Amino acid sequence: MNKQTAFLDTQSVCPVCLKVLTAKIKEKDGAVYLEKQCREHGFFSTMIWQDSLASYLAWENKTPARVAHAVNSSVEKGCPYDCGHCEKHLQKTCCMLIEVTHRCNLQCPVCFADSKKSSGQRDMSLEEISEQLEYLLQAGGGFNIQLSGGEPTIREDLQEVVSLVKEKRFAYVQ
Repeated sequence: MNKQTAFLDTQSVCPVCLKVLTAKIKEKDGAVYLEKQCREHGFFSTMIWQDSLASYLAWENKTPARVAHAVNSSVEKGCPYDCGHCEKHLQKTCCMLIEVTHRCNLQCPVCFADSKKSSGQRDMSLEEISEQLEYLLQAGGGFNIQLSGGEPTIREDLQEVVSLVKEKRFAYVQ
């Protein structure tokens, strides 16, 4: 049985043409989905949370930070085409990704980072990671931090990296 309990209206974009669409955030069968309909490209439904709508809303309200000054490109067309996190951007930042290495000892065929066994690039130093974390604190505060790369577990000092993130009082490290 397909149990649907609640929904919220929002906006999204068509993943094909990027046209701004009215969308619904719906709870179905104990999970949360974003659903939208593009007149040209059809219906899209994507699971965005593997728990209740109440759990999703609690998480969403947990980190209301905004990084308005972190725009690194010029805005020509505006949201959603090229603005990033501009001053008018409605999406709030909740998770920041820090690439702590470019190295990888795997070779996953679906790797979006396209990491190789030895990329030739050096790992970020603890000092550089600390500087990035300080910037994030000044830019809006307590984001969740995701360590990425390459493969972060290849770093021999990963425990020190995680400790550094915790020392800076970021609540969650992935």
